[in-house]
Amino acid sequence: LAAALARGELVEPHWIARVRDAAGELVAVPEVAAPRRVWEPDVADALRRSLRGVTERGTARRAFRNKRGEPLLGDVAVAGKTGTLRGEDPKGLYHWFVGVAPAEEPRIAIAALVVHDLEASAQRGGAGTNASQVAAETLRALFCDGAGCAADRIEPLYARANARRAESAAELEAQRTARERARIAAEAVVPPRLVEQTDIEFPPSLRRRKVEGEIVLVVSLAPSGDVADVRVDASDLPTRFGNHVSEVVRGWKFAPSTRGGEPIASELRLRIPIQIH
Repeated sequence: LAAALARGELVEPHWIARVRDAAGELVAVPEVAAPRRVWEPDVADALRRSLRGVTERGTARRAFRNKRGEPLLGDVAVAGKTGTLRGEDPKGLYHWFVGVAPAEEPRIAIAALVVHDLEASAQRGGAGTNASQVAAETLRALFCDGAGCAADRIEPLYARANARRAESAAELEAQRTARERARIAAEAVVPPRLVEQTDIEFPPSLRRRKVEGEIVLVVSLAPSGDVADVRVDASDLPTRFGNHVSEVVRGWKFAPSTRGGEPIASELRLRIPIQIH
């Protein structure tokens, strides 16, 4: 009701600014629901003008005046509504107050509830502090200081709240980015590479005539980088050339493939040109 008085929109209250897990990481909280219009703005304006009378001349007048009868919040007007009823859980007399301030351009919506034990109140000869007084003192703490009361004194509170929201949003985005980078890094595969090789020397039996061509090998590597197997995938040369080259390649050194920094088994294709003159 208090929020609806402000601009004619019903705002769903939310109490949680941020949540952190056991590791100190921010946890995303549900998005705040969008306000739902219940009155047109001109109706809300008229209601606020009318309900200023509650704090200036009506049932909450004493709570919003100091001992000298002056407005407790100075020039900061408050529009509000009071109510009293009996309740059972807990049992007692319920005093409530809802309102907004400043009444002309609301920045704060407030609701206060005080429950009095009926027997204790009867023994004291009265109910004591009521909800209007609680609301008035709370608003005074927000709008007033030693220099007086002013509507713009609430602005630093808004600035801090907005800054906290912005900081939380930025931190959440940074966490999401870091997690995504970590995920990519954990899934990233670095291919194996050749780090040391020896020259391929052909025996006299394979050097009797000129030869030119290419042999394509598939080298299977263990996680240690050791050669587990070599097979000829393609060749335009006689089979014995591929067999010889395969045996030489088995003695070469390779850096293993890795996934997320951990070595894994892998395969490597090598294209080896052959020229014998």
